[in-house]
Amino acid sequence: MLCPGGTQRGSGFLLVRAGGNRGAGMGEFDSGSAWLMQHFGRALLGLAGVTLSGGVTALATKLVVPTRVPDGLLQADVTDPTAVPELYLVEFATRGETRLPLQMYDDLALSWLAIQRVPNGVAFVLWPHAAAGLAESHREESSRGWSYVEAGWKVIRCFELDATKVLARGEAGLAPLALVAQTTEPALRLAERVRKFVDAQITDGAEQANLLAVCQVFAELRYNDPRVFEILGGRKMALQSAWMRKVWADETARVVAERTAAAKAEGLAEGKAEGKAEGKAEGKAEALVQVLRRRFRDVSPDVEARVSKIDNAALLDTLLNHALSCRSLQSFVRLLPH
Repeated sequence: MLCPGGTQRGSGFLLVRAGGNRGAGMGEFDSGSAWLMQHFGRALLGLAGVTLSGGVTALATKLVVPTRVPDGLLQADVTDPTAVPELYLVEFATRGETRLPLQMYDDLALSWLAIQRVPNGVAFVLWPHAAAGLAESHREESSRGWSYVEAGWKVIRCFELDATKVLARGEAGLAPLALVAQTTEPALRLAERVRKFVDAQITDGAEQANLLAVCQVFAELRYNDPRVFEILGGRKMALQSAWMRKVWADETARVVAERTAAAKAEGLAEGKAEGKAEGKAEGKAEALVQVLRRRFRDVSPDVEARVSKIDNAALLDTLLNHALSCRSLQSFVRLLPH
């Protein structure tokens, strides 16, 4: 079943799976990849060599299959009611991990099981890691070799692209990819070019804030100079981004849920109410520390320790809200109990 959602761009159905990567900031990367695909799918497919003509509407997917469910689809605006729209399955990976081929294989199989169609698969690999992860096919055989299932796809090695040529395509949605492409320019100069490019291409303030926030997330895959992120809008732009605020809120909810469930599973107070409350408070404190790290990066061990000691869930809720909106770490610290 397909449910409408997203914005119009591009051509063809697009089956999106942004992920397969975990670690610091990977929730932001996964969400940023999905946002980029939903808003700029046409630009990404153009980079993969697909010539598009019509518009595309992002759709949510609800495929009832007892495995992973892809994040979404883009549906082409078809003028001919008898035409069959093309399907595109897209995977983003921070590295060419060895598990990437299996992810592509699984998602292509999932598509066939759910909608009886084989989409055109393409994997955007942002940084190399293992040669096996850049494979363009995967095959599974039965024990006697009588039966086999094989799948293939296209791999776009973003780390081999030329940043200047990426920007020269004139597609705003490719700005994040320019930050992981090859360049002979110093990091700060490239960041300045990307910022000017986005400012020139996107006039809507909300969309510009979201795109620059995604640019910062992609830039973290390659750069650690804080000046790069300030050029791309820094904390102020991230705070203005509705997408980034939702990512922070979702990540907070996830950590709280995980810590509460862990406390219950570990038998903390043997399932008593106080055990659940303690687990929830620990989860909120952990989430609060993560939000501060993502927003300000230079959080001192003393501040983290003071936050971790707080066991009042209501106070942690207040601090979480302030952490998402305060303009500086100093203004947040002033609210911490001594």
